[in-house]
Amino acid sequence: MDVLQLVIIGVILVVIVIAGPKKIPELARALGGAKKEFDTAKTELKNVANMIESPSTMVFAPAETAPPQAEATTQSGAGDDQLLVETAQKMGIRTQGMTKEQVREEIVRVAQKGQPKSGDAPAGTA
Repeated sequence: MDVLQLVIIGVILVVIVIAGPKKIPELARALGGAKKEFDTAKTELKNVANMIESPSTMVFAPAETAPPQAEATTQSGAGDDQLLVETAQKMGIRTQGMTKEQVREEIVRVAQKGQPKSGDAPAGTA
């Protein structure tokens, strides 16, 4: 047997003695939940890093230029941002360099008036 295997067996025996056999399933669930949360955070961090590396795909202005209202909003999932961008693009609104709040306002304005501002039409149209 390898030394590492002996150490792992020893740790498992110590956990069984200290926690008792009834607590082991609870510990396993807690460990699984922690791993899932870690993986989620890792994926989210990779997504943010990818957005920073490729600024051409950046949809909203950097946080320094965002209005105070946008900073005060609670952090919503990336799915909400993606839905906002997709909605704006379907309506013919360019979102690059705009804050979330500006995109929302433009969507409402276009929905009320029926057309995007001049210069906001997507490339290849008009």
